[in-house]
Amino acid sequence: MKFLSAITLILLSVCLNVNAQVAVTAVPFLEIRPDAQTNMNAGALVALPSNYNVAFYYNPAQLGNFGASKNFSYQFHPNGNNWLPDLYDNPRLYNSSLAAGYKFNDVPLSIGVGVMNTRFELGEIQYSDLNNPMPDSTYNPVENYQLYSVGLRYDFGIWVSIGYSFKKIDSDLGLYQAKVEANDFGIQIGYPFSINSFKAEASIGYALQNDGAFIQYDASVRPDPLPRKSIFGYGLSLAYEDMIAGNSMELVKIDWAVDAKDLRIAVHGNSVSYNKKPGIIPMLDNVLLSKSDDDIEISQGFRLHILEGFTAGLGRYYGPGYRKSVNTSGVSLSAKPILKLLFSKNEHPVIRSVANHLDFSYSWSTYSVNETNHPLTGSSFHQFSISVYGF
Repeated sequence: MKFLSAITLILLSVCLNVNAQVAVTAVPFLEIRPDAQTNMNAGALVALPSNYNVAFYYNPAQLGNFGASKNFSYQFHPNGNNWLPDLYDNPRLYNSSLAAGYKFNDVPLSIGVGVMNTRFELGEIQYSDLNNPMPDSTYNPVENYQLYSVGLRYDFGIWVSIGYSFKKIDSDLGLYQAKVEANDFGIQIGYPFSINSFKAEASIGYALQNDGAFIQYDASVRPDPLPRKSIFGYGLSLAYEDMIAGNSMELVKIDWAVDAKDLRIAVHGNSVSYNKKPGIIPMLDNVLLSKSDDDIEISQGFRLHILEGFTAGLGRYYGPGYRKSVNTSGVSLSAKPILKLLFSKNEHPVIRSVANHLDFSYSWSTYSVNETNHPLTGSSFHQFSISVYGF
């Protein structure tokens, strides 16, 4: 019987999240944060409302927020993203996503739908026979998933957003292939308020990710669980708004968010099962005080937005299985303020419409760990997106 002589395949899978908990689950590539824009603040977006078209990966309820402010958005990575660059044959992650939304005029309701495709290429893997350590064949394992999501938001002083995602997962590891389906569920509740030119918002959110059957690679071996997680968090935002050249704009905005994640899997000796009961995450210790423990992973994220066109983000995540916290950082540049300030009052209707309804952006983010030769250090994401809003 053949096996993967470069155990790297296993190492790659475990290192995707660098979390010991994930070692008991299959398809850990589901845990890779898929894009530059949301990765910069460590993906702390279960509770923090966002109109990024990839935010529904973290919580499908985000599509309700998308529909409240945007009509269409498409993002892509032209050449894929450099994942674990110093480990083996340079695995690459490819992601594209599309979202569409609409805000109703007669009722305080917004709706959004989203589609995402993520493809993870693990690089060239060498096979050998148990009796012969020399490689006798090679393969290029590929894993991918498609995500189909919908979200609704209702505003009545406070706002409530709910969402659902359906996920199709395909894992091809060479000798073994498997397919499985999973579901995500999410809810967010937020309270926005303002004092003169200052605007603020507090929100909480919950998401259940990767709720599905075990994945079966071969009939001769036991099936493996998906990384089923229960996540609870909170978000805070503060912004200052004013008029510039006849345009109302957010001059500066800051966001802070914390998510606490609980892997809902029970291990009993050689037996593994899903913990079907909802995860009870202690609000004070794990969420408000951001304390991790043997069961809870914490993600923290901060973002600074200037003139609706420049965003800088910092984040980190830590918890069981981590020797050091994993740090993320990044920036995003948008053409929106330039178009609005220069052309929103233009006499030509086409130019004026483009300036008031179209946006182009570029985002970059990276990982770092204060540890020598850590496999995540140097992993970086690049992303382009185009959005339509205001209709």
